[in-house]
Amino acid sequence: NTFDFGVEYGALHHVVLDKAMAELSRILKPGGAMICTEAMKHNYFIHKYRKRTPHLRTAWEVDHILGVDDIATMQKYFRHVSVRFFHLAVLAAVPFRKTPLFKPLRAVLDRVDSLILKSQAVGKYGWIMIITLSDPLKQPVAIRVPLGGHAARCVRRFEPRLKRVDLPHHLTRRGALGVGGL
Repeated sequence: NTFDFGVEYGALHHVVLDKAMAELSRILKPGGAMICTEAMKHNYFIHKYRKRTPHLRTAWEVDHILGVDDIATMQKYFRHVSVRFFHLAVLAAVPFRKTPLFKPLRAVLDRVDSLILKSQAVGKYGWIMIITLSDPLKQPVAIRVPLGGHAARCVRRFEPRLKRVDLPHHLTRRGALGVGGL
């Protein structure tokens, strides 16, 4: 019950997720929110790259990259869990990053991503997901999303079309975050 708002970037796949969620829900105030940015495991080619570059990461990290099934764990500890997916088509621009084609190609592919990653079935194949956790539950609840079966069933419960971060009103007033919201 200490913090109104927290930000995490790429750390959850380095820890035991259930324990991390329990701690985050404990330290956030009622009505508090957490924004998490995490890599995803569902893209075959990205995951293959991770496994082929062990010098860049630990074996634990490769085996614990988050997926849509992990969102169910988050739902045990937070009343609201929203997910938005990023970076799928834009990855095709990477080979051109040191050429003049990179910026215009990336701009076009970013637009493509903004359309195709709205789909839950495609979104999980993106490279990154941004998860908004809000309204921590002080007592964990039973998982509300069925585990097993096709992962898309797990995603249907989330809002993949999140346009901005929805924060509690007291966090979005001008001055609370230094801006008028996010």
